[in-house]
Parts: sequence; structure tokens; C-alpha cells
Amino acid sequence: MSMFSEPIKWSNSIAKTKFKVFLFSLVHFAFITWGLHSIYETTTLTPDSASLSFGDFLLFKGVWFYFIGVAYPTMYLYVIYRLLKVIKQTDG
Repeated sequence: MSMFSEPIKWSNSIAKTKFKVFLFSLVHFAFITWGLHSIYETTTLTPDSASLSFGDFLLFKGVWFYFIGVAYPTMYLYVIYRLLKVIKQTDG
């Protein structure tokens, strides 16, 4: 099943229910948090940034990563979910 050959089936497989949308969003959040923590660990090895806490790091540098990596894909998946709902209503 490909997104290009069968887009409706592909959409159904990733965003059929609100739970799937929530689950994919949670997975995105976990990966972004893990990635940011890995970046934080490598940046705190330098003496200049040793006093920077992980919370400060997330506040100053992580906001855009969360928007791009979590909020944007979540909105995209939610729109797919809503479009599938509209398609089901018009089909009958």
C-alpha cells in the first residue's frame, strides 16, 4: 500500500481513529524529546554551557523543534482524520 497508489487506504491506516492520531503524536513527542535530550547531552560537555539545565534548553531551543516535529505533524494527521470522516459521510 502506497501513499501515491492508494491514498485513501494509506490515510485510513494512519489516521482512522482519534486514538491513532494521539498515538502517532505521542510517538513524535517521544522521539523529539529523546533527540533534544541527546543534543543537550552533547552540548553540556562544553565548559561554557555546563550550567544550562535541560528545562532551560527546552525553553530556549526546543520550542521550534516541538512545533516542527510534533505540532505540525499532529495538525496534519488531524486534518487527514477529519477528511476521512467527511468522505465517509458523503459516501453514505
